[in-house]
Amino acid sequence: MAIYLTGGSRIEDAKRLSAQFSEKSQGYRLCSPDTILKTLSDKTEEDTFVQSGEGNLYKFSINAGLSGLLLDGMLECGQIDEATIHTFDYDNQFIPTEKYDSKYSYKKAFGYFPGIAQVDGLPFYIEGRDGNANVKLGQADTPRRAFEGTSSCGARRGDYRVRSVRFGRARMDCGSYAREVDDITSRHCDLFHIRAMMCDSLRGRIHAIPDST
Repeated sequence: MAIYLTGGSRIEDAKRLSAQFSEKSQGYRLCSPDTILKTLSDKTEEDTFVQSGEGNLYKFSINAGLSGLLLDGMLECGQIDEATIHTFDYDNQFIPTEKYDSKYSYKKAFGYFPGIAQVDGLPFYIEGRDGNANVKLGQADTPRRAFEGTSSCGARRGDYRVRSVRFGRARMDCGSYAREVDDITSRHCDLFHIRAMMCDSLRGRIHAIPDST
């Protein structure tokens, strides 16, 4: 998924991205596509099934190990400064593709629909979500796991480190407009912005605002 987010369409594109990676990695080198695939296969986990209020089951891919590896790599390469207060962004992103395991989404196309958390625009937590699931299904749990991953133990050159990524503010789309998400976000950020969903109550308040002209 990180290859997709950096402009690639297949794991072999890691070779094309290696030059860009080396310039910012303080001497670290990107390994070969074969090594990447071997590492990913070693970290595979079973899918999790989440049940909706209507009793339907939806498949989620929750892999804390892979997301932790992504975050540790960013910390080791100096892309994230733990001494800085950062901005947390979260949204569900539709990525169109016709690969064998993609699903037909309500976006009227085949693709993946991961929940992606970013720190200052850099994706550090990715969670696969069923493309046919309601956007609010389990929506509070994904940001919670993303926040928890930034203050847990991670790997560092064969040893362990305590991640300490701090956030001053958070931004989310209207799919996260829920009390449970507000409660989780307020524990980790002083300020947060979640776009309100349009409803009859909000529409009435907007129309009640006097015309200043």
